[in-house]
Amino acid sequence: MSTEPTPAADSPAGSSAAPPSAASPGPCADATPGAPEIFVAITDLARRLRQFEARTLRESGLTPPQFFVLSLLSNSDGRPLGELAAISSCTRATMTGIADTLERKALIRRGPNPDDSRGTLVWLTDQGRDLHATTTGLGEMFGSCCCELLPSEESRELMRLLERLAQAMPF
Repeated sequence: MSTEPTPAADSPAGSSAAPPSAASPGPCADATPGAPEIFVAITDLARRLRQFEARTLRESGLTPPQFFVLSLLSNSDGRPLGELAAISSCTRATMTGIADTLERKALIRRGPNPDDSRGTLVWLTDQGRDLHATTTGLGEMFGSCCCELLPSEESRELMRLLERLAQAMPF
């Protein structure tokens, strides 16, 4: 057995770390993942969630952004188009395209904003409300597939960590 120090997996190139002792474990003794591994795990999870969402919505004929708009309107109907764009993190032009498609499908209707002569408000139609109600199983299905795997304490911790990571993003 060699007693020479070995470089730590996450140490800068050319540096070496003292061998871990029983009293003080080395920096990688618990196999703590680094930024690249965490990034890959988050990216993989995001890809899988998009696949899950697309498969779930396929039957409704909605895209994920269209479903998101219906969800926003089901929570608070009669919203300004610009507000929907801001919440969706897209341009007003992109939101106009989504609204055009939803209007052609008779799922929403648009009308003037009485508080802003330049603005447009968007409402769900009865057909849009019905389709959203039958498609909301997405959240329930996600809950049964994923969230039930974690005890409530771990779910709260996951939420806290995700919010912390999101707030730490420089953009």
